[in-house]
Amino acid sequence: MRRIAFLALSLCTACGSLSSDEAKQLVSYQERAKLYYDEQNQSQLAQSLEQAMVMADKGLALDPDNYQLGTLRGWVLLRQSKLTNVNGSRQEKLQDQSAEQFDKLYAERIPQRHSHVLLLGYALAQEALGFRHVEESTRLLEAAARSGGETPEVREQRGKANEHIEIGKSKLLQAQQALQALLARGELGLLAHYHLMQVSAALKDHAATFQHGDAYLAEVEKEKKAERARINATSQPKYERYLQSELDRIRKQELDVRELLALLHRNDGENDKQPDADRSRARQAALAHLDVVLQNDPTRSHDYYERALLLQALGRPDAARSDFRKFLATSPLPASSPKKADAVKALGMQ
Repeated sequence: MRRIAFLALSLCTACGSLSSDEAKQLVSYQERAKLYYDEQNQSQLAQSLEQAMVMADKGLALDPDNYQLGTLRGWVLLRQSKLTNVNGSRQEKLQDQSAEQFDKLYAERIPQRHSHVLLLGYALAQEALGFRHVEESTRLLEAAARSGGETPEVREQRGKANEHIEIGKSKLLQAQQALQALLARGELGLLAHYHLMQVSAALKDHAATFQHGDAYLAEVEKEKKAERARINATSQPKYERYLQSELDRIRKQELDVRELLALLHRNDGENDKQPDADRSRARQAALAHLDVVLQNDPTRSHDYYERALLLQALGRPDAARSDFRKFLATSPLPASSPKKADAVKALGMQ
């Protein structure tokens, strides 16, 4: 599902209290905001999003309750928070503003009455906040562990970490609710399953992570087929390049998903509380995902290392050594890294 389709919003929203001229101006602001939002040239994206925000704010000045412009404004803020040149406090401020914008709109209706565009934006804004709080909790717990002991400072760090965990879980559960509403309506299945997988992983619900990960992989095959059909059907070089970039993005995302699922399956395979047959099946499932990843992108050196560990555990030492060699030949990690040391030891090169 391409980004351009997210904001396929009706522009017929002029309220009856506006004059004829104001209504026309509102429609103009809506159309221009959407055009700026849909900018496909990455080098101009930051500027285009700023212009989209200007148009949205002008339209909202005329019609403060305009659902479509309010939704678009939330999406602009969310996308601005993800720009590569935005980080730190600026990123957090944009995330907070996006969540505030979507919260306001989300509270006006029950989930079933919201547009799929609003539901997805609300879910992603909540997801971003949830991840942020979970990451901050992890940072505080790691700092407390490094300090050691039971000093007042350490207890304070752990207390703050617990607060962030609870807030993070709350945000992630809100994201989950909106994404499940999309699935219940049969809308944006690819995106909904992808983000439900990410949310479930953050909530440490491995069964749901596998469920949505597998569903995502089924959806992504259909999406890749559709993208290839669109590429074959177009005669416009610029549009073809855009479609190809989207297909490449989808393929990379698929490999990242497979990598995550492989890691979770491998962890299950290392759980000595599980029966041997279950551990073997988990390792085989992890191996199947990594086989697909490396077949499609042989440059992912860290996956050679992960696959080598699996092959060792499955009693295939020759194949494991082959992957360790490929890892050492392609990895940008320094020679002092623990992973390179493990590979060197496995190959008997010490």
